Amino acid sequence: MKSNRSRYFAILLALQLVVVQGCSLFKSDYAALQVNDLTAKVNDLPDMQKRTLAQSEQARKQLIEQFKKAYALAQAAEDEDLDDSDEYKKRKVIIEDQLLGREFSNRNLEFSPSNDELTKFAADNRATFDADIDLLTGESGVKATDEEKNAMSLQWADMKIRAAKGREAGLMKDPIVKSKLRFELANLLANLYAGLVEDRNKLSDQEKADYIAKNPTADINDRKRQIEALLQRLKNGEPFEKIADEMNEDGTRGIGGDLNWTMKGKMDPEFEKAAFALGKGQYTTEPVKSSFGFHLIKVDDRRAVKKDASIPPAPAGQPTAPPGPSSPPSSGVEEEIRVRHIFISTQEAESFERRLIDERVKRAIEDASLKYKVEVPSDFTVEVPGFNPHTNRLRQGGGTMGPMRGGNPTDGR
Repeated sequence: MKSNRSRYFAILLALQLVVVQGCSLFKSDYAALQVNDLTAKVNDLPDMQKRTLAQSEQARKQLIEQFKKAYALAQAAEDEDLDDSDEYKKRKVIIEDQLLGREFSNRNLEFSPSNDELTKFAADNRATFDADIDLLTGESGVKATDEEKNAMSLQWADMKIRAAKGREAGLMKDPIVKSKLRFELANLLANLYAGLVEDRNKLSDQEKADYIAKNPTADINDRKRQIEALLQRLKNGEPFEKIADEMNEDGTRGIGGDLNWTMKGKMDPEFEKAAFALGKGQYTTEPVKSSFGFHLIKVDDRRAVKKDASIPPAPAGQPTAPPGPSSPPSSGVEEEIRVRHIFISTQEAESFERRLIDERVKRAIEDASLKYKVEVPSDFTVEVPGFNPHTNRLRQGGGTMGPMRGGNPTDGR
């Protein structure tokens, strides 16, 4: 009996040793951030950023913390087996190709595939290109035109050809390339983990209902009922300016909802469309929904002005249109309207869910950053040839800009 018990404990001890050894054998690539990894990454930065890092210990420490967080989240992603997911594997190939293509190009400046080579490669590998481009553009929701796809296919072919040359040259074994790739893959895993955390922290219908019960301004339907009630008061004969002064939820409260003079192209599209459809003295007979909230709109006056005439600044809270491309100056006149509104905001109703999810994700990311340990150096050196971080200037006759000379200091970069 004693002999059997001894054998039993011996087996348990052996199993424990196997587990411990297994843990050491499978230590994550992201458990430690080495100085040479940081150097390899920083060397790819623009000279101005490298000078800032060379000069500022605080900036270097911030960079270390940034990479430390990415490495911690990469470990969290590995624990979730995200490094075995189809999306990771597909994106990893693209990241490797992009890096190898750049590295090969930097080391072989004379190499340049002909247009015929690019066209043939793109045609021969169309299915792979389509899969890659769908993966890269799918999140944006923007559908490329056939002309844009053809141009991208040549760029993609150029990258793939250069990447293949890089593999043939053995760049995947180069320590600098391996360090850079580790950073790229850490960021990929960190982003995949953040996406997983967000999916897990979406609000349930009950959670949304509970929040709305405690925060009435988050109820979009209640907001609409309020503007409809104000419209009824208006129809019952109450002055527009009186209701605006009493109820507006922006900077026009107290000035009768006055938004000053405006012309087309300056305001939220839905607001503008409704406003310019009104005659002098008219107001909208139904609420207008803009990206800011619900409006009742009144036009006090209309006038013709030169298109380049200056417009007085609008009060705070005016529903201004998002910035867009500037229109070239042109001759002639354009109509302006003097407009005011009664306004009920929907910002809380339309943003609370996103805000609460972001808060949950932030907490989960912070927890993971603390849970997964990453060994990091206390500091590292940034070498910028010819640059003295103590004097904040290039030495005479050398450095990344060559001999000191007059002219634009950014020339030649």
